[in-house]
Amino acid sequence: MKADDTNVFHTAINTLVASNECEVKLNNINFHRRLFCLIFNLIFNHKVVYLAVGFLNKRWKFLRTIFVGYSVEQGYLEPYAFPSFRSYIKTYKWTPFLAGFFIQDGKLGLKFFISSNEDDFYRADNKENLIQFASRVEDIRQISGATQNAFAGVLPGVLYRNRIIRSMSETEVVIKCILKGISKVQTEEGYIGDIPLIVLGGNGFIGRRVIRQIKGRDVYCVDLDSEEQVSYSWPAHLKGSPAILINISRSFVLSNYIPHVWRELVLLNEVYPEPSPKEVESYKEKGSSVYHLAGVKGRAYPSFPKGYSGAIPCCAAWMNQDIEVVLKKLGG
Repeated sequence: MKADDTNVFHTAINTLVASNECEVKLNNINFHRRLFCLIFNLIFNHKVVYLAVGFLNKRWKFLRTIFVGYSVEQGYLEPYAFPSFRSYIKTYKWTPFLAGFFIQDGKLGLKFFISSNEDDFYRADNKENLIQFASRVEDIRQISGATQNAFAGVLPGVLYRNRIIRSMSETEVVIKCILKGISKVQTEEGYIGDIPLIVLGGNGFIGRRVIRQIKGRDVYCVDLDSEEQVSYSWPAHLKGSPAILINISRSFVLSNYIPHVWRELVLLNEVYPEPSPKEVESYKEKGSSVYHLAGVKGRAYPSFPKGYSGAIPCCAAWMNQDIEVVLKKLGG
């Protein structure tokens, strides 16, 4: 065997070994995370435990939030449940599974997830399931003495529009986080002054409230109509100038605007889930930086998955004047 062939062979072997080591480490992490979630749920997800927590919470006020997330894709469910247990979870897709807890500013939140997804939420024949689900969550909150319920993604909006809940505790803190995220992106990119903002989803429930808070700068509200691929209100005249594109609409809309992105335009995503690797790569090919608002500073056990690791999602957090956001630059 020639020397060059030997080097190539050794490089391939080393790469394979390193890859296998990473896979083993990841599998070990997932195993321990799933085991923790399973045991935590089996021990603590009972009415008698919530009654005990409620008794203690009356005195020490340590429990703030009951948070419920859901899986937008398989990758969000895998870290929390063993494959053999996922079929059970999917059978009881509206039953909250207790997956751990998180700490923000010295207070606790409990995190649950359900295996139902956005397609389930929007089906008209599932309204009764939504009502029963929200009732279960509210029962847990009342028994445990938590201050508020909070829901991930589109779930609070769906519950609110169906008049199942009367208010959304997530609104104020999400708006605060977005505004802080804008300032942090400008600092990271070295953009000075009140550069223009383009808001995807500016006519939505959160979008309208964010725009009201922004003073003294040009804000362009961009929303898709049902038959549009790209909104007619896209501010093409800004091309070549520094600007921030803020996504508070839906995750899938980002790909529609890739042809219209320019180098000085920076993307700030607040939407769950974070942009896909393919979307990030497409934006970076245009020279644009991509940031994901992972949430606020805090600790979660086990950590939230994927783009939310190392933070508490904005929708799960509670309001604090000194709240510190966690921003992730995607794609290196």
